[in-house]
Amino acid sequence: MAAAASASSSEGEKTKKLWTAESAWLLLMSFAGGGILVWWSLKFHESNRQLWMVPVGLLMLATPFVTAFSFFFSSSSSSSSAASPPPPPLPLPLPYDPEK
Repeated sequence: MAAAASASSSEGEKTKKLWTAESAWLLLMSFAGGGILVWWSLKFHESNRQLWMVPVGLLMLATPFVTAFSFFFSSSSSSSSAASPPPPPLPLPLPYDPEK
């Protein structure tokens, strides 16, 4: 019994460390995207040069939020979906008759 509790505790610690590492990478990526946008705004905005930096910065800034949002909902829905039964199968389509 104690071994099972120890294994469960160890799994919880690993999961917490994994979430911490993922959160750190997502935050770092978001800061990098914001940094690219600020750099472009301060250095290149007036001359409209280096326009590739804008979509790259926006992607890097927004992607971590979308990823964190999907992680949150995938983990919250996975525990509730295990108890629900699968949906019923779809009915078979009617045969196609070109003469009608």
